[in-house]
Amino acid sequence: MLTAQVDTKLKVPLKSSPAYRKTSEYQVIVERLLDRKYMTYKQVYRILKREYNYPLSYSSFKRYINIRYPEEPLNYLRIEVKPGEEAQVDFGSAGKMVDPATGRLRRAYAFIMTLSCSRIHYLRKVLALFRLGDKYGKDALNLTCKRALHYEDYRMNTIKRILNNKFYLLPLEDEAVATYNTKDGLSFVRPVEYFIHTKEVR
Repeated sequence: MLTAQVDTKLKVPLKSSPAYRKTSEYQVIVERLLDRKYMTYKQVYRILKREYNYPLSYSSFKRYINIRYPEEPLNYLRIEVKPGEEAQVDFGSAGKMVDPATGRLRRAYAFIMTLSCSRIHYLRKVLALFRLGDKYGKDALNLTCKRALHYEDYRMNTIKRILNNKFYLLPLEDEAVATYNTKDGLSFVRPVEYFIHTKEVR
């Protein structure tokens, strides 16, 4: 267990620490609260603070809980793949960073791709893309990104060209075609006649 590994490297074991000894004074109350259905450690801590004047922080309380109620480590199955066969992609907030172009603090986003075989990470911060939103407007940028995704062309030069020429105002090909419904309740973006071939296929 991780707690045991940390404990062996400390001059004072965790169980001998003042925080552990202080929290152990509330052990009877902790056990009684944990017997309640759906009770979490965070809720126990809040009750101790509010009703029993527990003086320590949640991190101290959680260290105590980790020792008294150790959890079994989760087992994971690593799926091996061949080089170049698979990559895992994620996109999300990276917190606030200083924009080098403007010097302003703004929320940054990051594109992360992990190669499944080597576990090598590729990280790209997306500040330049949001600077285009400041220049052209958020609505124009959203429509531009939608167009780039539709045609599967995500290059920055393509996004700039769409914004500069206002191509984002043009309808997408699939959106410009009406929807045709059949008697069976099926919908198509092309009329039934499109699928009827009059020429003989040899």
